[in-house]
Amino acid sequence: MSSLAANTEDRTPDRRGYAPSRGSILLAACGVSLCSMLLACGGDDGGGAGDGEPADDDAGTGASSCLKTVAELDGPATYVYTVDWSPVDDYALAGTDEDIRLIRADTEAEKLELVDSLLKTPKANVVRWSADGRFALSAGLELELLAVPRDPPELVFVASYTGHEADIYGLDWHPDGAHALTGGRDGTVRLLAVDLDAGTLTEQAIFYGHVGKVLAVSWAPDGRHAISVGEDGTVRLLEVDFDADPIEIRQLALEVDGDLENSVSWAAGGDLVLTGTWFERHVVQAWSADVEAGTLSLMKESVPNTTGITTLEWTRDHQRIATAGHDDTLALSTYADGELTSMARLEGHDTGVHAVSWSVDENDLVMASSMIDRVSLVDARDCPRSEPR
Repeated sequence: MSSLAANTEDRTPDRRGYAPSRGSILLAACGVSLCSMLLACGGDDGGGAGDGEPADDDAGTGASSCLKTVAELDGPATYVYTVDWSPVDDYALAGTDEDIRLIRADTEAEKLELVDSLLKTPKANVVRWSADGRFALSAGLELELLAVPRDPPELVFVASYTGHEADIYGLDWHPDGAHALTGGRDGTVRLLAVDLDAGTLTEQAIFYGHVGKVLAVSWAPDGRHAISVGEDGTVRLLEVDFDADPIEIRQLALEVDGDLENSVSWAAGGDLVLTGTWFERHVVQAWSADVEAGTLSLMKESVPNTTGITTLEWTRDHQRIATAGHDDTLALSTYADGELTSMARLEGHDTGVHAVSWSVDENDLVMASSMIDRVSLVDARDCPRSEPR
């Protein structure tokens, strides 16, 4: 494994291809000249409401951790990009540059078992379970709908959508389970109808506002708003008008951060949105999204990981957040009033981290490496737990 332990600052995810010219991307995103950029984009760092250096919330946590790796499952592919734990039982989905995998996680025996796999050409950038655990969506060069029966447990291809012009990086199921939002290399955000009974994926609307790749999307709890982020350094508040004919995706607010925005998660039951950056600064940003006023306000920046925030995964009470990146560290933080405070970290995972996902009981996580084909089971049961709200 030592041959894989490269300088983490030089690691670039194969699926992203990060080489943006930040100045040109931000100018294009704002649609302004260099002279007017400072006024239109909120300052010379593009930060808008987020002035000053981000706070280091890691002080005093020490090297010990309640997080520990208890099992690993290696495969023959080059990279594993994504992982998602079923919302109803102990199965997980993983996506690599070759296939989609169904994995059984036995937390008592501390074991991961490969159950089934489907070829995915050329790769699976992101996979997501449906809320009932019966179906899944997988995004790569196309979006695929899969059925996942349990008796026997297997992956069954149902339908595909090929409307994006290149890789799809962002994917989120709508709260109603009948729609999905995607974002891709072609700079578009797309709304799809997911008909599970008919087994179809149907394009309903497209948003063209981004300049460059859309790297992540997240639905609001109300199912009528969403956030998209991308390599143009923007965080965009979108409104999906299902009552329009045809359905429309409209932009309500645009914040130009000044760095590549790589991940996003909208908290359930509120106006809180977290985003993660990657390029020059490596921070988690807490935003207040007022959908009625159509505004985004940056509340706080935190630094749970030192290199590239690749993933943000809430617990259901939305008081703890797992973050990870290419600094070989999985960090667990508490959240309160816009601020992340480091609780624990799993260090020394010398292959980087592309994604993590919580188990149903939130005692464990699955973790996808970024520099090797490996899925790990991480025990978090000894970590402090927040009181349910």
